[in-house]
Amino acid sequence: MTVTINDIGSYSYARLANIPTTINVGSIVQFITYGKIDVENYVGETISTTDVPTKYQNIMISIGCMYTLNYMLGANADFDTTMGEFQLSKADRTSPEFRELEFYRSHINESLKVIKYGGSIQFKKVYGVV
Repeated sequence: MTVTINDIGSYSYARLANIPTTINVGSIVQFITYGKIDVENYVGETISTTDVPTKYQNIMISIGCMYTLNYMLGANADFDTTMGEFQLSKADRTSPEFRELEFYRSHINESLKVIKYGGSIQFKKVYGVV
């Protein structure tokens, strides 16, 4: 089955809750496209947007989720922010959304190591499984 970058954007959108109406699948596809460039530079391969290889699909979904959450949360901002119906104050670093953002960052970093160097993901480190 062919999976496009638009499909990946839809999968990312479906994974996240409480997405403001100002963010749509097209926005997430744009985030994924920016992240795809970083992945390509890291692994030294070109990733097709019309037929995303299976080994890159999960990482691209995580990139879409990470960038979207980062945008929603205003991560690392020293000010309060409002975007559509979503509000965040700098005191909300312990929110479930912020923890989810950290999960996607860890998943991306560990997955890139696996793709580039082989081996397996350390599930305890990434997923908190003992």
